[in-house]
Amino acid sequence: MREQGNDSLLDFLKEESDRQHCIPGYRKLWEAAVAYGFI
Repeated sequence: MREQGNDSLLDFLKEESDRQHCIPGYRKLWEAAVAYGFI
């Protein structure tokens, strides 16, 4: 179960990076993941 969650989080982070058209810092990615409901 945790591995599946990690895979979906990784997929989300990759998509978010593509959306921002750059390599965002970890804080921006963390905030985006929290806002999306991962935490």
